[in-house]
Amino acid sequence: MGTLGLERTFAMVVGTVLIVLGLAGSIGNPIVGRPDTTGIFVTGFGHDLIHLVTGALFLHVGVALNGRNRGLGLMALGGFYLATGLASLISSDLIGIYDAHTSGFDQLGHLVLGVAALAIGWTGRGVEKREFGRSASRPVRSKGRSPGWRQRVDRSRRRRPPASTAWAARSATCASR
Repeated sequence: MGTLGLERTFAMVVGTVLIVLGLAGSIGNPIVGRPDTTGIFVTGFGHDLIHLVTGALFLHVGVALNGRNRGLGLMALGGFYLATGLASLISSDLIGIYDAHTSGFDQLGHLVLGVAALAIGWTGRGVEKREFGRSASRPVRSKGRSPGWRQRVDRSRRRRPPASTAWAARSATCASR
């Protein structure tokens, strides 16, 4: 996955594909579109709108969120797609939300996308923060203290006694002689 990390790359690719599918479905072509013009991925206005919105959300998760929040965002979107995939198995027009009945390819796509987003989000949820240039297996080091931090803190906190105390201590030792 290069320098972007698995979660970021997955979210950006899926977001782009969903936006393209939403736009292609609204235009109508032999692959994605209305039931009278296509045979592979049958969509309607509501279905295309959901693809556009969730595609934008996937892009937001991939670009704007970091670490744990990205993992949680992917898990939420994966749960949504898994739920819609399972619901479309029961009611292929999703109880009237979709304008047309979904095809088997569309149902399978929703289920696979849901499971993949949940799995990839689950792997990235424990990482605190990840920046560009870091791979998924190398999280950013925590901002803990280095091994010698205590000595530096102790030296910096060493204070001189007030002048009056030092003078009293010196005069006490001089008087006892």
